[in-house]
Amino acid sequence: MKRLLALPFVAVILMLAVGTVGQVAEPEVEVTLAVSEPANGTHYVASENPVISVVLPDQHVREDYSQLRLHVYGPQETSQTKTAVKLLNASTDRAVRPHHYIDLITDSNVEINGSTLTYNLQAVSDEQAGTYTAGLWVVMKDSTIQSFPLADFQIGTDMVELQIVQREKCGACHLGADNGQYYYHHVDPRSVGSFGYPSIESWAVRTCKSCHNNDGYAAYRDPDDRDVRIADPIVFRVHGVHMGEHLENPRNNDPNTGIFKDYIHVEFPADIRNCTKCHVDDRWKTEPSRLVCGACHDNIWFDNPDEMPDTSEAHPGGQQINDSGCSFCHPADGSWTEGTSPAPIATVHKIDTPAFKQVIELGMTPPANGTYYVAGEAPQVTITIKDAATGKVIDPATIVEPADSQNVADNEWRRVNLFVSGPRDYTMPVLTTAAAHIDPGHYYANNDLRVRTDPNNEDPKVSRSATEITYQLGDVAGLRPGTYTAFIEIMPAAPLGAWTMLNFQVGTETEEPKGCTNCTDCHEDTRMHASYFAVQFNPDICKNCHDYLNQTPGKTGWNDANWGFGAAPLSRRIHGVHRGHYLDKPGEIHGERDAEHFGSIIFPQDIRNCTKCHADNPIWKQEPSRLACISCHDSDEAIYHGQLMTFFVEPDDPFSGSEVETCIVCHGSHADFSPDKMHNISDPYKPPYPREAKEE
Repeated sequence: MKRLLALPFVAVILMLAVGTVGQVAEPEVEVTLAVSEPANGTHYVASENPVISVVLPDQHVREDYSQLRLHVYGPQETSQTKTAVKLLNASTDRAVRPHHYIDLITDSNVEINGSTLTYNLQAVSDEQAGTYTAGLWVVMKDSTIQSFPLADFQIGTDMVELQIVQREKCGACHLGADNGQYYYHHVDPRSVGSFGYPSIESWAVRTCKSCHNNDGYAAYRDPDDRDVRIADPIVFRVHGVHMGEHLENPRNNDPNTGIFKDYIHVEFPADIRNCTKCHVDDRWKTEPSRLVCGACHDNIWFDNPDEMPDTSEAHPGGQQINDSGCSFCHPADGSWTEGTSPAPIATVHKIDTPAFKQVIELGMTPPANGTYYVAGEAPQVTITIKDAATGKVIDPATIVEPADSQNVADNEWRRVNLFVSGPRDYTMPVLTTAAAHIDPGHYYANNDLRVRTDPNNEDPKVSRSATEITYQLGDVAGLRPGTYTAFIEIMPAAPLGAWTMLNFQVGTETEEPKGCTNCTDCHEDTRMHASYFAVQFNPDICKNCHDYLNQTPGKTGWNDANWGFGAAPLSRRIHGVHRGHYLDKPGEIHGERDAEHFGSIIFPQDIRNCTKCHADNPIWKQEPSRLACISCHDSDEAIYHGQLMTFFVEPDDPFSGSEVETCIVCHGSHADFSPDKMHNISDPYKPPYPREAKEE
């Protein structure tokens, strides 16, 4: 069923001029597009001829452009959208050019009156009723000025259809934070030209559907017969790209011939089952179809089982010659037992909250002034652990270390760790026994709160009652003013246990801004270390293990993986993960084991849009450092440059913390080579890095 809105009694012609890219748009370089008003003021009926008017800037002629492609498609319901080839009087023969659009530069039916181009569509006939879109792809000959104006009009009804996906949803990951440019396939300068075509990406999914529909310009080669082209509708393309590494059908994931061979390493940053991450209404669950569902569940065969290839699985409900029965077996909602049928769509797509076995209550004695601790104060932390199912407090005396760490009994605990760290801008372990006595054999400064098998290993700052564990922190004297974190994570014999955290202030009541604040824009409520921590994307959590303490002197070289810090310092780890595909040395950031996985990651927009992550903290452009910068710029030349610009007090330990970096002289705020200047991709627009691997 279509989602419709009633138009008012007067005609509404929606004209959307999608922004010019490549330079600051000036009025004289904009191309506008409009559709004539229907006779009844609201919608076209049979035998009426809509008229498309295109106004070029003054002094421009159509020969100034390399592209003036007129597209018309509709209705908006994705499963029904087609190029309106009859209205356009366009060819559908993919062997000729143009097909599925009209080239306003060369078409002899274009009427020219000064800077106005007019194209008369054919009479409305049997087009399906709904909302139609006229779009004009505009590219100047040097490619640096582009746009894609759109105009909606109605055929057969005054009820306006709503899009199933809005660009704001896509923009959560794909909208460039600094330059306002959307980033999808066509911005790639290697695949489509030296500059790319960002104009095509300017209004997902509306510009996309101009070509990607059920009978549109966009088509892919049939992997079984490369001479055959198959229409590439937007729902198939978008689902397939975002499924990426989860695709199972060789037609899709074969690295040489697969339809999505360029995207088989894509990992959706949120849970792929979360359809509402992209969809704005309930059609994802109320209107299932073979095309929609089969784009993600790509190994399911809906056709004749006798013709099923070995690489597919037969649809459990048998052959489906159309979509009429889909919602009968797959209702929108309802109860369901795994392994049975029918399967309600929302139920099987439900993302369960991690099944934590315990609950932690974490408290701290308040500072004397009520807001922040000062020298002479030593906060005390209290930890209460409860059974999640019953709410009953667990006696700390029963939280015991295993006698054999390789064979943990049901009444033993794998971990009960307390971390205290800060400040936010350069986190170190603080105030605990582990912080004061770093163990070079460990990756992080955890304080073990379990009853130890060897009493000599008991932490002297731990005390226990029948209901809680108390940990006496050290005096805050000497700590840098800022925001600090107490974090605890626990694991019984079998995961998951629980985790919690609290922040506190030292030396100032002003909370430090987080370095990164927008993780959940893309990742939503997905979890890191899901099998044993299941912690949320929150730098205040991550930094407790990924701290900046050099704890293993002499083991800080870039070839030594995680040595020398916590489990790899946070800035190095995060930058390296998001820069993955373009790193020179992915194994040094991620370790050789994970290099292939993280080394294929491409940030869903140009990574030079630094404020996508650093939205609330300008430190990225004010305080450049080797650790952060050479996480992305990891070539030998960049690393040697960083070393050359650093004075090493301890030459054998280049990240001891005693070194003096001079990065700020050339790269600091307002300097000639400050990060915001070097990463300026907005004015003028700069295309992103090519998707293909670098040539050796």
